[in-house]
Amino acid sequence: MTKIINLDAFVKPSPVTLDIDGVKHPMATATLDTFFANAKDLEDLKLDGGPVKELQVMIRMINRAFPSLTEAQIRSWSLEQLNGIAEIARTASGEVVEEAPAADQVGKAPSAS
Repeated sequence: MTKIINLDAFVKPSPVTLDIDGVKHPMATATLDTFFANAKDLEDLKLDGGPVKELQVMIRMINRAFPSLTEAQIRSWSLEQLNGIAEIARTASGEVVEEAPAADQVGKAPSAS
């Protein structure tokens, strides 16, 4: 007997919805294309980066995560809003794994020789 698997059963509901001026913008499910596009943007940024290109990459990543937002809407945000939403988008989509905090390094510098 053939087992039928419904791929839609693996898709979780949107973990985040932005409410901007009363309009709800749910976070889209990240596809492999989304991961590849984000990874390519980040690789390109490492090769030829700068503050302007970094902001452009962040805007594209947020737009992929929240496709109902326009680029103009995203560009109207403050830098704090942009950074906060970018972090939420990376974490909620599974691109960033939570890490344990680093051990306190105060007073543990190597001694001079």
